[in-house]
Amino acid sequence: VEPSSFAWSGQLLAVGTKTGQVALLPALVHTDTANTTTGPSEKETKEEVAEVKEVSEVCSASEKQAEETKSADAEPSTPLEKRTELFQPAVQMKFQPGSTHRGRRRLLAWNEHGCLKLVIGSKHRLVEVDYYKCRDPSSLREIKADGVEIGALGPGLCALASSRHVAVHWAQSSFEHLVPDGQCVEALAVSRSFVAFFASPQRFLHIFTPAFTRIAELDMPHDIVSMVAFDQMLFCVFQAQPEVEPQLHFALFDLQKNDKICGCLPISPHSTLRWIGFSAEEQPLTLDSGGVLRAMLSTSSKSWIPVAEVGHECKLWPVEAGGGVLRCMEVRAGEEPQVAAQRLTTVPYNLPVGFESDAAAGALLKQLVRSKRGRSRSDAFSLQLFEEHVKLKDQELAYDVARCYLTQGSEQLSLARSMAEKSELHELALKLSQLIEGGERPAKRRLGS
Repeated sequence: VEPSSFAWSGQLLAVGTKTGQVALLPALVHTDTANTTTGPSEKETKEEVAEVKEVSEVCSASEKQAEETKSADAEPSTPLEKRTELFQPAVQMKFQPGSTHRGRRRLLAWNEHGCLKLVIGSKHRLVEVDYYKCRDPSSLREIKADGVEIGALGPGLCALASSRHVAVHWAQSSFEHLVPDGQCVEALAVSRSFVAFFASPQRFLHIFTPAFTRIAELDMPHDIVSMVAFDQMLFCVFQAQPEVEPQLHFALFDLQKNDKICGCLPISPHSTLRWIGFSAEEQPLTLDSGGVLRAMLSTSSKSWIPVAEVGHECKLWPVEAGGGVLRCMEVRAGEEPQVAAQRLTTVPYNLPVGFESDAAAGALLKQLVRSKRGRSRSDAFSLQLFEEHVKLKDQELAYDVARCYLTQGSEQLSLARSMAEKSELHELALKLSQLIEGGERPAKRRLGS
């Protein structure tokens, strides 16, 4: 045992070791005057030797135990590291829906309208614009975009932004806006009726017309994660300062009604948000890294429910949603798409059936009433509402939906009758046949009365 410290009181010598043990030894004193040695007797010397031996054995045992403990801790080091990585807190990053982040050719936006591709050259940056639903010479174009980092794509127009500059490009015209000093653009969204961007560090949400006539400037309480626009709707996701897991909040703005809905945004445990968007039916959707697709059904209750499992390995890259399916591109796990593929994989999602169906049907009815879209789209949405009531075996409400919201004599009424017959709701099917034949619509009454 190697000593590390000493202390002497004149009669006793204290010896400390590196393992924390202390030995008390009798002192041996030499006197020069008598030239003799006064010390312990033979018996005391034997006791001293025995004490030192005992201390040495204790120290050796302690050192051996410490080494064994250290060795035991070192053996499962690799599994322990894996377990530590498994419980690392998830870090939520900012993102533009449909954008990629790697390479000199990357996507700024990719959705149902088309795609924006940023090409980083040695001297200049170009953005290639491709509108899928518009096949004229202006549907494919290139825009010089020096300094551009983020972009958003709407129906027939796109928005590009650097840290201090925002521009909106139509087929034949463009408009520009300089961001005030001290502000930096972090998120961007555009629709046919407005353009919105989020600026930090002040957390200002700016909303303009596409020609940059100011609509609103809002002071938001949290940092932005992502934002997306659809028609008159703006869907934003924010992040509070998390302690362990991301704490996400959402805000849904209806610019036509000058209305705002806020609440907490659920995500799967140990996950982050990876995509947000709207369905073709104007339904907000989210997808997290746990592979759970959620839809907001009720604006009054701010409720979000899971509607599909996409897979936690992130092998599907979401592009657009509508008609009950999420369209995605297949990629390798953890990778990003290099090009905007035309062939997409469809993932069906459904409104819940069972204990949540009443809420789902009620939410669909509210969305139908507030919808101001064309008749064909309204019929498709009404048919979805009709199907929910058929699943609930609620013949009265299903009949009211068909009578009030489906076009008389339309193909949707025939589909509704087929649904009723398949569900063995024969009385409902008979009433629908009368509507299809073009007879005068009966007054609203309870079926079976």
